[in-house]
Amino acid sequence: MIVGGAILLGSGTGDIPPQAAPDISAVVPHSGMPSTGTAAAPETVSRSGRYSSITGAASARLTIRALDVDAPLVPVAATGNSLDIPRDVHTVGWYIGTTRASDHPTAPAPGQPGVAVLAGHVNWAGQGPGAFHDLRALRPGDVIDIRGANKTTTHWTVSEAPLDLRKNQLPSNLFSNVGPPRIALVTCGGPYDSRTGNYRDNVIVWGQLAS
Repeated sequence: MIVGGAILLGSGTGDIPPQAAPDISAVVPHSGMPSTGTAAAPETVSRSGRYSSITGAASARLTIRALDVDAPLVPVAATGNSLDIPRDVHTVGWYIGTTRASDHPTAPAPGQPGVAVLAGHVNWAGQGPGAFHDLRALRPGDVIDIRGANKTTTHWTVSEAPLDLRKNQLPSNLFSNVGPPRIALVTCGGPYDSRTGNYRDNVIVWGQLAS
C-alpha cells in the first residue's frame, strides 16, 4: 500500500476498513529527505557507537511487550510525500529518508542521532489488526526493543503519552538526524472516512533510549 491521503492499492472488504497508512505529506520535503539536519548515511552520522541497523542479510525485529507485539522491521522509502508502508499489516517500516527502498539510507537508524521513524498499520480488511493497532494504549515507561540486522538490540522507553494529530499538523522535528537518539512510532487514528478510505489523524508515540 502507498499512502498519501487518497492513494490505496486495494480496496479491501469486511468489517475492518482498509487502512490509510501514516500520511507524512505535511512534513516530508519533496526530496524525501529528513527536514532537519544534514542528510548522511547512518554509518557516518552515528555518534552513539551502538545502533540497530535495519538493513542487511539478517532480519530486524520490533518488540513491544506491553502490546504483545513482535514484528519484522524493514526499510521503507517515500513515494512523493507519502511513506511506502509494507503491505503485510504485521510488518513495520523504518523510513530510510529516500525515495527508493534500494537507496543507501540517509535517515537515522534506531540509536543514531536524531529520530528513527517507524510506521505501521492499524488494520486492514482481510488481514485484521495491524502491528500498531493498539499503539494508543502505550504509556510512559513502556519498553520497546529493536533487534537490528547487525544483531545489536537497542532498548527504548515510551517518553510521553501517545499524540493524536491531524495529518497536516505533524511535528516538523519528526524527521531529524540531529540531537539525542529517539524513535517515533506512527500509525493512523481518529475517525475513519469511508468516502476517502482514510483515517483523519495520525497517532505518534515517542521513545527515548533506556538508561
